[in-house]
Amino acid sequence: MARVPKLSRRIRWAIPVGALVVTSAVMAGSLISVAQASPGLPSRTPAQLLAQVADSVTPPLTGTVVETTSLGLPSLPGTANPTSIASLLTGSYSSERVALERARRLGADLSRQVAVIALRGSVSTASWELRALRAAQNVVARREVRALVAAHEDAVCVVLMPEPDGAVDAMYRFAELVRSECALATGDATTSLGLGRTHDGASGVRQSFREAEHALEMSRRLLGPGRQASFADLGLHRLLFAMAQHPELSDYYRDTVGDLVAYDERSSAELMATLDAYFEANGSPTETAQRLKLHRNTVLYRLRRIEEVGRLRLDDPATRLNLHLCLRIRDVLQAGAARGAQPEPEGVPG
Repeated sequence: MARVPKLSRRIRWAIPVGALVVTSAVMAGSLISVAQASPGLPSRTPAQLLAQVADSVTPPLTGTVVETTSLGLPSLPGTANPTSIASLLTGSYSSERVALERARRLGADLSRQVAVIALRGSVSTASWELRALRAAQNVVARREVRALVAAHEDAVCVVLMPEPDGAVDAMYRFAELVRSECALATGDATTSLGLGRTHDGASGVRQSFREAEHALEMSRRLLGPGRQASFADLGLHRLLFAMAQHPELSDYYRDTVGDLVAYDERSSAELMATLDAYFEANGSPTETAQRLKLHRNTVLYRLRRIEEVGRLRLDDPATRLNLHLCLRIRDVLQAGAARGAQPEPEGVPG
C-alpha cells in the first residue's frame, strides 16, 4: 500500500490492540458461549480468551493522520473535511466563524497573521503535485514551522503562520528552501514560487493566496521560470494588480497601444516587444539591437513603424511614460489571463 503523504498538521494516535480485542471478545461472549477458532486450533471460552489477552504485551499501533485536498483520500472521523484548506484559500465559506472553526480543526490559529506560498512546475501533473506536496511537507516538518500544506488547483500551497516578531528575510529564505526542495524532488528545475504578504484572519488567507498566485505568474513572466517572487516586491505591478478588475485599465491599454497590438497580430512585426526592449535599454537603439539580436537598422525601422502605426512620438516624455505604463499593464493582464482570474481583454496577446 502506498504511504500517505505527511502534512504539517500531525495527529499522533495510539490504539492498543489489546483493547480492541477485549471489546470484540466481550461482545462475542454475549452472543455465543464458545469462541470458535480456525480449524486445527483449540476452542476457548470467553473467559480463557480474556485471560490470555490480559497476560499478553502488545505494542500500540502508531501512525500519522494527514489531510490533503486533491489526492482522493477519504476523510477520517474527527478530522476536518478534505476541502477545508481549499475553502480557506478561495474564501468559499459561509461565515468567518465557520472559517475559524475549520482552521482550528486543522490546527491553525487564524487569530495571528498568515502568509501564503504558491508553487507550480512547468507542467503540473498529478505526479509533480504529489512529489512537490511531500517535499513541502518535509521542509515544514524539519524546520518545525507552523503551517498548513495542501495541493490546490495544480499548485502546492503553504499557509504560513509566522511568528509576530519574525524577520521578513527569514520568510523569504524559507520560501526559497521550499521551492528548491520541490524542484529537486520533482526533477523540475523550472518550479516557480510566489509569496503573498502577511494578512490577518481567515479573509487574510484568501488575500495572501491571490497575491501569491499573482507573484508566481509575474516571476515567470519577468524573471523567467525557476525563480521566486514576493508580491511585496512587485513595485508598480502591485498597484496595477489592484486595478486589474477595473474596465478602465484595459480600456486605457487598448486606447494607448491597441493599434500597435493589432498590427503585431496581423503581421508578427513584434513592435510591442521592440518597444519593451527599447525602454529596457534606456532608449538606446544600439543596445536594443543587442538585446533582440537584430541589426541596428532593423531596430530603427521598427521604431519608425511604432510612431507611424501608433500615431505617436517617442521623443515626447508623456508619450514614453504612457507607453511604459501600458507595457506593465500588459504584464498584469497577461498574468491574470494565465491564471484564469479574469477574461483576457481584446487586444492583449497571449
